[in-house]
Amino acid sequence: MLRSYPRWKPVTLLVLLALLLLFPASDLVAQSGPSRAYPLRDYGHVFLAYALAWLLLLGWVVRIVRQMARVEARLTAMEEEAGIGV
Repeated sequence: MLRSYPRWKPVTLLVLLALLLLFPASDLVAQSGPSRAYPLRDYGHVFLAYALAWLLLLGWVVRIVRQMARVEARLTAMEEEAGIGV
C-alpha cells in the first residue's frame, strides 16, 4: 500500500520560500557590529518566530473547525437515518 504525502507539505515549502525571501544569505553572514541604519534588523528572527507561531495557531484552528463540521454532518446524517429529528 502506498503512503500518501501529508497535506502540509506544500505549506512547508511555502514557509521555507518565505524564509529565504525574508532573510537572504547576505543577512545570515555575521556582521561586525549592530547596524544603526536598521535597528530592528537584529530582531528579525523574533518577528519571524511570532509570525510562524500565529500561522501555526491559525492553521490548527482551521483544522479543528473543519473536523467539527465533518462530525456535525455525520451526526446529522445519523440522526436522519435513525429518524431522530432535532
